[in-house]
Amino acid sequence: MKCPCCGYNQSLDYNPSPSIQKLLQERSKATRKLIRKAGKLIKKNVPSDNNLLIYFRFLQGVSHIEDKLVRKGVESFIVNQRFDSMHGFAYLGGIIRRMDTNAVRQLENEIKKYGKTPSIKEVRKKEYENG
Repeated sequence: MKCPCCGYNQSLDYNPSPSIQKLLQERSKATRKLIRKAGKLIKKNVPSDNNLLIYFRFLQGVSHIEDKLVRKGVESFIVNQRFDSMHGFAYLGGIIRRMDTNAVRQLENEIKKYGKTPSIKEVRKKEYENG
């Protein structure tokens, strides 16, 4: 049945594949590769998340987050093998969103823990001649 006001047709199924491709094309090649790898692992190990619409909602939810944080979140998800514990796209999306929220504070904590990298110094020729 089609709604006369908005045109929504309840009898037609929504195919999110073109939207998924568009969202993935906005990412860098390395990020796309990691997202696809995580997606395959989740679809294989979490049967309830083996659905294109859930995958699309995940991609839409993290579309505003920069690639660096997405890669960091996906890598931690894969390394810790969270998919074996039945954690799916919602869990992965939560990891990525928390990384985005806590990024500034996390950087400050890492600097406190490990320190800053040394500054770049110019080596002068005289230092080597005397030594």
